[in-house]
Amino acid sequence: MKTLEVVAGILYHEGQVLCVQRGKAKFDYIAYKYEFPGGKIEPGETPEAALVRELQEELHKTVKVTPEQLFTEVTHQYDDFVVHVRFYLCPVKDRTLKDSEHMTIIWTRPQDIEKLNWVDADKEIVKKVAEIK
Repeated sequence: MKTLEVVAGILYHEGQVLCVQRGKAKFDYIAYKYEFPGGKIEPGETPEAALVRELQEELHKTVKVTPEQLFTEVTHQYDDFVVHVRFYLCPVKDRTLKDSEHMTIIWTRPQDIEKLNWVDADKEIVKKVAEIK
């Protein structure tokens, strides 16, 4: 089974976290669900460089990412593939962004994120994020 190496940013500003909703997807079980923004690591790219690139491409947001910002890693097996996700805590100076890929983007308090319908791989850390002060 194919394993995808992925990075995701937990962007936060003034006590709120950015959550993005996927649109239509190849697999129904990930379509229209919430996730933390990010994407696949390209060959030869560090995870941190991949996240910087993905956030710039998806949200037109420039974010500094260092290895020390790694929050947790999750490996999740879906029906058709396995995903290994590295999640990074990414403080941002403002909420300015220009989304080019998602159905919905919202900033919400960490304790409220559990109310959203998350992709399974992200569900595993949503509770940990909800505890961030």
